[in-house]
Amino acid sequence: TGADPVYILELKEDLGNWLNVYCKSKDKEYILEKDLLKPLLKGEEIKRYAVSGYDKVILFPYLIKVENKKRKAYLIDINTLKSNYPKVWQYLLDNKEYLENRERGKWRNKPDWYAYGRRQNLEQMEQPKIMTQVLAIKASFALDYNGIYYFIGGGNAGGYGITLKSDAGVSLEYILALLNSSLLDWCLKQISTQFRGGYHSYARRFIEKLPIKIPESRKEIKLVSSTENLVQKIITLKKHQHKFRELWRYYSRKFRNNYRSLGEVLLDDKRAIQEGNFDRVWISEASIYPDEQNKLLEKEFKKFRIVGEGDNKLEIYGIEGSKEELLLEVTARKKEFRDIIYLE
Repeated sequence: TGADPVYILELKEDLGNWLNVYCKSKDKEYILEKDLLKPLLKGEEIKRYAVSGYDKVILFPYLIKVENKKRKAYLIDINTLKSNYPKVWQYLLDNKEYLENRERGKWRNKPDWYAYGRRQNLEQMEQPKIMTQVLAIKASFALDYNGIYYFIGGGNAGGYGITLKSDAGVSLEYILALLNSSLLDWCLKQISTQFRGGYHSYARRFIEKLPIKIPESRKEIKLVSSTENLVQKIITLKKHQHKFRELWRYYSRKFRNNYRSLGEVLLDDKRAIQEGNFDRVWISEASIYPDEQNKLLEKEFKKFRIVGEGDNKLEIYGIEGSKEELLLEVTARKKEFRDIIYLE
């Protein structure tokens, strides 16, 4: 971009049609129109089969159009920014001096002073693609069905993307399955550069040498179809897994900005009640609180069952063989408590 502190922003909160973001160049938060803010991956968020989440976005003041079957990026004009994206336009004005002073003042007094410093490959990101970390311990290829993700790349860091030609004769799901297979991962590690900590390079010069089997017989085509269906199921499950972790982190931040176990919560509430600080209590009623005299707390269980009743009541059972034992009944003051304990 030529001005990463302006264009790359830290995501604070999703507000529907807007995002609350932190700007490094101004050291302050802004609320900007979501349509021009693209999810930005640094590399480590690209996990096996699915993206785990993201905490960065990139301001992309361009519109992608398809002309003669080719994609082209056009800088959004000032009038459109003012009318359709007033918050983004004001943000750019706040950073105008910074942007105009790029490259020793090259952008000063230019009508496109808010454009990226370079425009190579601007059209490439917003299309279906397979993504990978450039450096990884094992194959971590993920599928971006809708072309929503942008990523930082270059050298031995960030991410790398793979698209298929229209006449490839195979699907992205099939290629994803092969690239994530232990067999092709073993092949890559025989030719790839190795780094400290067991990391290998998954750069283009190594990926492009991997053998890809094109299905020919009916049996192979049937096997590919089955593989594609399995990949779609895996991606769905992975997305759910990452979503649960995202919810856990979100509620943990709300939950006194810390990761708390149920035992710690009960202890905190017990102290707060004893001190008369009832406004700090999460639980309005509990069948037990941690107590050295309580023999139930000495028992160990490897499996548990949690039953939620209404918005804020939980029953927790310990499972031993075919038997269940009710360990704790809790009524919380807030629905969030139920969610965070369940996710934990």
